[in-house]
Parts: sequence; structure tokens; C-alpha cells
Amino acid sequence: MPASKSIILLLTMLFCLHSAHAAGIPAITTLTAPATAIPAVATSSASSPAGLVTSIYPVYLIARAVTTGIEEPYLLGSRQRSGHHLQLRPQDRLQLQRATLVVWVGPQLEGSLAGTLQQHPRQLKLSSLPLPQRLPLRDLTGQPVAGTLDPHLWLAPANSLAMAQAIVRVRSQQYPPAAARYQANLQQLTRQLQPLLTASGRRPAPYVAWHDAYQYLEKPLQLQRIATLTADPEQPVRPGQWLSVARSKARYGKLPVCVISDQSIPPQAIQRLGPVRHLILDENLSQADSLVAGLTQLAVQTSRCIRP
Repeated sequence: MPASKSIILLLTMLFCLHSAHAAGIPAITTLTAPATAIPAVATSSASSPAGLVTSIYPVYLIARAVTTGIEEPYLLGSRQRSGHHLQLRPQDRLQLQRATLVVWVGPQLEGSLAGTLQQHPRQLKLSSLPLPQRLPLRDLTGQPVAGTLDPHLWLAPANSLAMAQAIVRVRSQQYPPAAARYQANLQQLTRQLQPLLTASGRRPAPYVAWHDAYQYLEKPLQLQRIATLTADPEQPVRPGQWLSVARSKARYGKLPVCVISDQSIPPQAIQRLGPVRHLILDENLSQADSLVAGLTQLAVQTSRCIRP
């Protein structure tokens, strides 16, 4: 190789490494020397990006928003399956082996992936990013649980945008010829999300959570959680908790309060709280065909329930 081309390649390698570090994005690590890892990815099928794998449907929607017209991300499992219940099929394992980049939230959500991805050479763990909102889990009284992270990060539009930016940075680093198209998609997504990034300025409206999975919606939608019925949505509500939640609700008068859940609640159970409005909210955006449509639908449905 001529000396001039060698110098250009070396400078390109250094620039890519510096850009990823400056952006606060976790390095794309490999089992070999870091200096050779990124160029090996960047020069592989550079004119035709492929091998982008996503863990759950919200992450798939974020990735697809910035890769439209360039590549089609692969979704592990199905759009209805949450990260808590992710089970890999044989074709999923094959896609992971071939992946040039795996994007997932982290072990707080996709615990079953943690072992599989422990030594995967190219991965982007979204929970490690310096996101605008990183909230701890809360107990039934609303107190933060030290050392935890609520993994439903995508429900905050600002977080979804930051995740999209991270995917674009890494993908542009891997496939420089497609960088301009990734950036154009990101700019369009930024414009589309703008209405959801601005809080309404209204007084926070109270709501009751079936389980505490919606706190990333509280700031953009001006919500105030007044009670949570269960810490585990797969476990029945304790008898004493029904009474505690009813008392919390009573402080807000006799007007119906919105109860938000991700599943059906038997009418005879919900009636124990008195007059309420019940909203089944799809936190995994499984019915949406795009990220913007999914987050917008959540905002519209929630607003109708808390402010009819």
C-alpha cells in the first residue's frame, strides 16, 4: 500500500475513535486490539450497511427511524414481547453471530441477553449512554430505590432522540459513505419529535399506576403519580395496598382519577378504588408502525384519560 494511503487510513482510524469518545458513546469493543477493530468494521461492506440487530420493538423503532432507506434493522423476538420475557430463537442467535452492531437497553431490561452479549464484539448498550433522563426505580410509596435504573428509557422522547443520535454516530463511524443519509434521517426525526419534547406547562395531573412503568412520561406529559398498586405486574395486588391506594386517591376529591396499566384489570377489582378511568397503555409501542406515531399515541391516550 502506498505511504500516502497508509497515512490517510491511520488518520481515519484516529478520527473515528476520537469522535466516539467525545460523543460519550461506549466504544465498540472487540476481543482483539482496539486499534484494529473499528477499521475492520468500517471497511466491511461500506457501501451497503447490514447486520443491525435490535433487542426489543421500541429500540427497533428508534433504529428504523434513522436507517430508513439505508438498511432494515433486525428485531429479536416479536414486537409484542417485552425485554423481560425475551427468548432467543435459533434464527435470532444466527443474526447475533452475523451482527455488525447489536443495540439493546441493558441487563436491567433484557436480562436474558446479558450472558449472550457479554463478549459480543460490537454492541451499543443504551442504558450506558448519558441520556437526558435516567430515573431510579421507585417503591410502592414512591421513594427511589438506590442503585437502580428504570429501564423504560424510551418513553421519554428526549431519551429516544438521544438513543437515535448514538445509533447514527456509531453507524456513521462503521459506514462512512452512508453518514450523510443517517444524518438526514436524524434531522427529520428531530423535527418530528419536537412537539413531544416541550412540556405543556399545565399543572401536573394525578394518576394511579398499576405498576410503576410510566415515570418517564411524567415530565413531558405533566403527570403526578399518587399511588402504585403493585411492584410486580405479574403478582396480585395485596389487600392492604388496595386500601392504601384508595386513601391516596381520596385526597384528590371525588373526581375520577386515571388508572394506567399495561394489561386488563378485572372490573370488580378496579371498582375497589371508587370512580376511576382505566387506561391500558402499551409501553412497548407494539401497535405503532413508527417511533413518532407510538410516542404520540401514548401522549394522546394519556391526556384523554387524565384530562377528559
